[in-house]
Amino acid sequence: MARYTRNEVKYLLAMAFLALILTILIPLAKPRRHYLVVMAVDDKEVIFRAEVEEGTRFSTTFKHSVQLSDWTDFYEITEDFKFKLYETHFSDFGWGFPSEPDPGAKMEVTDKYVRYFNMNRILVSFRVSVTTATDTHLLEFGATKVDLIKKAGPGRLLEFRIDG
Repeated sequence: MARYTRNEVKYLLAMAFLALILTILIPLAKPRRHYLVVMAVDDKEVIFRAEVEEGTRFSTTFKHSVQLSDWTDFYEITEDFKFKLYETHFSDFGWGFPSEPDPGAKMEVTDKYVRYFNMNRILVSFRVSVTTATDTHLLEFGATKVDLIKKAGPGRLLEFRIDG
């Protein structure tokens, strides 16, 4: 059995303590990455994935099934990596469209669309059903435009979530 001097024991304990501290601190020092993931619910196929940070913005556009006009939702990534729906544009006050804003939100009518803004709907995730091949279902993320129907295929349910 090996015998250690008092200084050697102190040195070994100090090294063990340092290793423990580094094991705890190194993962904390490395920034955690977060990703917007659009995934098909049926088979978990990833349709789109991009790194996001607090304040990242994107939009989705779809053709309303009754009014047959485009509806665009605008989202921002919150500091706790959730989705904040902050604005919506739609063509008119047709069937299924809001005619009154949520409390605190505002609405204005422009010559191109109804702008519903200052919304504060927080979502952990959300789902979108992409429909037929002739409809519109787009994701705009920065300069990237993704035709979700072409990318996923028509008739699929997609989940938007943040992984990290």
